[in-house]
Amino acid sequence: TEGRHPISGDGYGGPISLLKQAYSDTSSLGSTSVLLAVMDNTTQIHGKLHPMIGIVTLGDCELLMLRRAKGSQNPLEVILHTEMQRIGGHNQTPLQLARMDSDTSFHSNEDEAGLDAIERGTGLHCSSTNEGDIIVIGSDGVFDNLFLPEVVDICNRILPPRASQAPTPSSSLLELAECIVKAAHAKTGARHQTPVGIGGKADDTSVVVAEVVEWTRSKRAAFEHSHRRTSKWTNMFGCSASPCVQESESEQEESDDEDGGHRCVVS
Repeated sequence: TEGRHPISGDGYGGPISLLKQAYSDTSSLGSTSVLLAVMDNTTQIHGKLHPMIGIVTLGDCELLMLRRAKGSQNPLEVILHTEMQRIGGHNQTPLQLARMDSDTSFHSNEDEAGLDAIERGTGLHCSSTNEGDIIVIGSDGVFDNLFLPEVVDICNRILPPRASQAPTPSSSLLELAECIVKAAHAKTGARHQTPVGIGGKADDTSVVVAEVVEWTRSKRAAFEHSHRRTSKWTNMFGCSASPCVQESESEQEESDDEDGGHRCVVS
């Protein structure tokens, strides 16, 4: 739907204002944890443009930003790790953004409560980014079952240092996301130690993996070309649609053959 207070490029006021507008524009009932990350290329440091990432969190999703801080041939290290917001620190009571009443006469009060939760209950982070930084966003299904060093170890196994300075292939980012999900699921219902205790917590699990790249004209053209080939249904459902997944899977098969086997090993 059309926003009540549209935010243009010039009027963008940060991730909190963006989340408040999005919440005000919704009418669907339910509740959810929220993690919103926005790349901001307008910040200037010492008079020069410097890319930043703005992050707002409400609930128990988490974001990791990893970097080869000691050089391009060294392992990825955690540069930023957001925190969860849970009531009393209990792993079954996350803060959530909700719209529960279908009676429109109550929407104004519910709007006020939701906007107040965004304003006062969210965690806000702002950090500079470098080209090549890896962003991992995961739901509690990931971070309730995997310790931070385990996630970092998976990232370094799937994304080892490369001689090329080109962006990481999308197939490798997809492989990393799938491997994190598999590792999280493998620790549930077993005698494994997890952040929430032995046996972990079976849960739906969502992971987004991305890389910070310089947005040049050639990369924009390649991006637009790849999206022009997809149908309107693909555009609606994103990379869950078959053309995107099939392309990544075929690339993955070639990568596995070259490496002599799968790099995602869950014990």
